[in-house]
Amino acid sequence: MTRQDWFGTVGLGSGLIFCSAVTCACYLTYSGQLVQRLGSLHLTGWAS
Repeated sequence: MTRQDWFGTVGLGSGLIFCSAVTCACYLTYSGQLVQRLGSLHLTGWAS
């Protein structure tokens, strides 16, 4: 693996980890609001 390939792979991995962290933060922020607004049973039924 060349140095350029390695940096591309590291950049891709870093980008995926960053997107995962942002998605997790959004989930933690908005899931509580959805549970309060819809109710836990309705939200569980909608998610499954």
